[in-house]
Amino acid sequence: MGLLNEQTEAKLGFDDIRRLLAGRANTEAGKARFLTLQPLRRPEEVIRELDRVAECRDLLLYDDSFSLDFTGSVDPLLAHIKVVGSWLPAADLFKLVKWLRMVRQLIDYFRVRKEKFPNLWKVVDRLAWEKSLLAQLEKLLDERGNVRDNASDKLRSTRRALVAAGSDLRKMLHSTLRNAVSNGWSEASEITIRNDRMVIPIKADFKGRIKGFIHDVSQSGQTIFLEPSSALEQNNLIRQLQATEQNEVVRLLAEAADAIREQLPALRQYIRVVTRMDTVRAKARLAVDLDGQRPIFDPKGKSMHLVQARHPLLMLKPGMGKDKVVPLSIAMDEASRIVLVSGPNAGGKSVTLKTVGLLQAMLQAGLLVPVDPSSEFRWFGAIYIDIGDEQSIQSDLSTYTSHLQNMKEMQTALNADALFLMDEFGSGTDPR
Repeated sequence: MGLLNEQTEAKLGFDDIRRLLAGRANTEAGKARFLTLQPLRRPEEVIRELDRVAECRDLLLYDDSFSLDFTGSVDPLLAHIKVVGSWLPAADLFKLVKWLRMVRQLIDYFRVRKEKFPNLWKVVDRLAWEKSLLAQLEKLLDERGNVRDNASDKLRSTRRALVAAGSDLRKMLHSTLRNAVSNGWSEASEITIRNDRMVIPIKADFKGRIKGFIHDVSQSGQTIFLEPSSALEQNNLIRQLQATEQNEVVRLLAEAADAIREQLPALRQYIRVVTRMDTVRAKARLAVDLDGQRPIFDPKGKSMHLVQARHPLLMLKPGMGKDKVVPLSIAMDEASRIVLVSGPNAGGKSVTLKTVGLLQAMLQAGLLVPVDPSSEFRWFGAIYIDIGDEQSIQSDLSTYTSHLQNMKEMQTALNADALFLMDEFGSGTDPR
């Protein structure tokens, strides 16, 4: 078992912390990672993560933040392109271009700040930037995500021929349409498109006056859309040129896919680093909202001393905030390993237990916590909690029996690295 079991997560509110973090992430991968967030398994991992999050909190407070403005996921695109012979439509390829630009900006951002934020730079420094791939894709696509005319000589000449053929056809059809209007066969002023071919609108009563092919009829039946026989050859030429253009575009997109396929290992590393930076920044955003601090963390220590600690979920409730949440201070060490909290009903005893447990879980998940920086935390291997009314009709357990069962489970896990939080463990029975 890790630090928390499902019951402890629910009782402490760790699930709520997950949702708060997911809401502060930008990328889909970052949001998904937070929904399964668990405390880290080794103390050295906690220390490294706290270093990164503390740096990122300072970055958010005192510097311009880095951009992670591409909020979608490129995983499906890379999964598709992994298949040899596959290619991406230009619109999807342009998503990859925008994502690669974001990665480049991320690297450039931290390269000039590596002395200021060394722990964050270590994450980004793992990337080997492949500038040739982005350059190739930018040469292929324009700023609207369309394949450029000059992407190849053949595409340039084909599109020029298309423009010329289209211009000639429009002149021909406009002449035919003007003649039809002058004879009263049409009231239209412009040619139109039906079935990807240029046609002219003609009154249905005069459909035999101009030889050609009817491609469509208006909803009222009063107008037909005619391709004159004189335009047939030119329309066919345009269709042929369009097919040539499409084949050349597909060939160019397939070439781009081949280049991407060669760089898939590097691109997947980019995804991991972008997701990592997104999760660190989301943790830092939560730290800013909670006034979270980096306390003293001694993995080998045996004492725990919380100073001016506040329950994070209470702080984020509407109308609350740091000033309205009453802070608490509590200490435990080898000489006083058991702390008894007493007081009147609604005096904050249960909140105290939950605050201690939740802050410890958050810290071991690499989160800055709302305490005074002089606070001291230690390492725990597990946290157990018995709080609230756990009676179960299905299991035929009374409240008191449920408490006894929880304490029995805790007893089997007794060791020096476990934190036990028990609330009113004698409730639910009458001792007389």
